[in-house]
Amino acid sequence: MFTHIEGAKIIKLSKKKHYCTVTMKDSKRCETPICYWAICKYNGDSKYYLFSCDENMNVHDTDICDNLDDAVNEANIYADDNEEIEWSIDHTE
Repeated sequence: MFTHIEGAKIIKLSKKKHYCTVTMKDSKRCETPICYWAICKYNGDSKYYLFSCDENMNVHDTDICDNLDDAVNEANIYADDNEEIEWSIDHTE
């Protein structure tokens, strides 16, 4: 079970599901399915980081949010379906 991503502690982690697809940058057209949303915090940082992750928990995009509610809302906006995201890990403070 993951507890950290890129050195940041996982606060919330979505259940695995194909939420959307991102196109890789660097002039390479490569569609990558996003299967997890992870909301994380770095020690000593007040911001929340929303990581878009593939099925192997590799990060493909990051949004920086001022608070937990904003990060949850961002994840729900990015997900392609109309349902709220279900979280498998929830270590809210």
